[in-house]
Amino acid sequence: MAYPKLFSRDELEAALQFVFDPATARRHAEALDAMPDARDHLAGRVSPDELARITPESVANYTPDTLDLLTLVSDSCAERAWRQLGISPEEGERRRAALRARIDETERPLP
Repeated sequence: MAYPKLFSRDELEAALQFVFDPATARRHAEALDAMPDARDHLAGRVSPDELARITPESVANYTPDTLDLLTLVSDSCAERAWRQLGISPEEGERRRAALRARIDETERPLP
């Protein structure tokens, strides 16, 4: 049985476009999206009760940096990313604002 992914391919691609050109972001998003869901990965290795308690998340390695980028895609992505990071919405909002400021700084023209 397949379970929903934690983040869609489109969400991953949108997040990765903050740091990669569109073609590279698309390739990385496709690679992450191709990885199995954790519950699919564990099927047959744990009891049905244990399997039911696992939240949908990809086996893909969502680093804190990737999760922070995902918070910029949408409020829904932010909520899911913050759960994965194990932080409160308040802390998440602080991290999101700091990241947005760093990105805005890099987009300013050089003097």
